[in-house]
Amino acid sequence: MPMPTVVQTRPPGTVRHVFISYSRDDVQPGGDLPGLFAQALRDLASKRPELGLADERIFFDRHRLMPGDVWGEAILQAVERSQLFVLLVSASSLKSTVCMQKELAVAAGRGIPIVPLLLEDCEWAGFAVPGDARGRKLGDFDAQPKNSQGRLQPVRTCADPAAVLAQTVAAIGERLQRDALDLGPAPGTPPRPMVSPLLAYHCNEEKIERQFDRGLMRWDSQALLVLARGRFDDNVPSFWDRLRLKNLSDIVDEREVQLLPERPLKWPAVLVDGKPGNPADVALDVAAALSDALTGKRFKLRDSAGLAAWLQAQSGVTPLIAVPKVEPAAALQAGLVALLDLIEATPPDTPLDRLVLAFSVEDPQLLEGPGVFKPEDLQRWQRTQVLALNPLEPLTREDVRKWWTEQSVQDHCALDDQALLARVFTDTDTLRLRHFDERVRPLLGLG
Repeated sequence: MPMPTVVQTRPPGTVRHVFISYSRDDVQPGGDLPGLFAQALRDLASKRPELGLADERIFFDRHRLMPGDVWGEAILQAVERSQLFVLLVSASSLKSTVCMQKELAVAAGRGIPIVPLLLEDCEWAGFAVPGDARGRKLGDFDAQPKNSQGRLQPVRTCADPAAVLAQTVAAIGERLQRDALDLGPAPGTPPRPMVSPLLAYHCNEEKIERQFDRGLMRWDSQALLVLARGRFDDNVPSFWDRLRLKNLSDIVDEREVQLLPERPLKWPAVLVDGKPGNPADVALDVAAALSDALTGKRFKLRDSAGLAAWLQAQSGVTPLIAVPKVEPAAALQAGLVALLDLIEATPPDTPLDRLVLAFSVEDPQLLEGPGVFKPEDLQRWQRTQVLALNPLEPLTREDVRKWWTEQSVQDHCALDDQALLARVFTDTDTLRLRHFDERVRPLLGLG
């Protein structure tokens, strides 16, 4: 007897939501490419109802925000319920805090499929995707549009942009068709929200968050240097991501400038024969590392004047993240002194508030006492605000209960709070953040 043939079809009632992220600067007279793309997608929805797409499920803020909507909440809620996120890539959208640090970060954190749609020729592929657990860059995603040879071709370089956008929408339709073959949950079952890979790092540490917020409120025309401290078992860089993607992003938004993508700062080791090296040599090493982080070239910014010229040309705030090697406190302090001296020597009109330097210090020896700097040490530098955060603390059962409620963990986990506590606290009364994350990730479906 022949085996029966199983044919997958779209489950009844399955719907698809698509979110379009774009910069208002790309809406140009006689060339509204975002509007053309949105219209082409609506046309696809009306012609192919089997895709589960519909006009009202395409989020394009010009058409979907209603009077009285809270703008930020409406946008982020729309991202969270989408099954496809289309980023209209241009020089303007890459500089947009809303597009990159909010909308794209939420989509990546929720695991929503991302399609970059290249509007114009710009340096885009190397941009890190904020919130992405795998550390991918935009160039790692299957971008559109492509020409007949399968090569990327920006829309503005095409003779007929409308036709190219229509072809791109057709390709998106095929993707939605493939996705629709996934039988998924039973009809009528509401989808479970995707889980942010940083969810565990929102547990407790409110005191440190308030300390960071107070520092941000005092941050004015200076550069900002943040010392985030903890043990290796805390995964301090991930905790910093929590602060950057929410708190730092919010204060930059209030100033109506863009928070640009974060860049790594490869902090140099300064020990020579077990002691900090010659201060002049340390200063050269630090300047080269800073130049490499900001420009990709180690010798482009040789001094304070070069740093000032680079900052003058920036339209937004650039955050750098450094994870120094474990060295004695005196070694880290020697490097930081060289960095602070470099910033202090910039011309008076330098827009230093466009530079944020975060140091994730994972060294138990630096957790006791005031840390690297005493308050009186900082009086010699007026042009950098140094914010030394308190060390991260271990989590208790009560911390996790509070996290369960405040972060709506029940939306992401089949266990109730008591069952989760029993699974997480199996052999200890407290947990460092990294270990808490490792134990809770499988329970949240993060693997």
